[in-house]
Amino acid sequence: MVINMSESGEKKIIIKTEGKDKEDVEELREVFDVISEFLDKAKDTIKEIIVAVAGSLNGEKLGKEVAALYKELKASGLPDDVVNEMVRDFYKKKLESAPSVGELLKTLTEGIKFKKKVELEEEEKEEEEEED
Repeated sequence: MVINMSESGEKKIIIKTEGKDKEDVEELREVFDVISEFLDKAKDTIKEIIVAVAGSLNGEKLGKEVAALYKELKASGLPDDVVNEMVRDFYKKKLESAPSVGELLKTLTEGIKFKKKVELEEEEKEEEEEED
């Protein structure tokens, strides 16, 4: 195996193989090309998702919501301990309801894997039908 660095800074891995190994390497190279192409296309969408998730955790907005709830509860005459507990619960639930970026990316990745699996199964089925 040889690793070369091109003038543009891209790393290229050259693997010398023969027979079945060569076919496997070519297939793997094609898979990596598809993944690379997908990531290039998906990066803007992923950025938008992350911005949307981060926006749902806007500290200023959340602070205003908590303060407004606190004022309303205090104005209604509830005891301080009840008001504080309700405000604390509200704040906690707001944070818990915000989607986790990690979970979001995990779900996205699982969806991509499932789609690819379905596509591969369809290709295999077509190849079997062509052989018959």
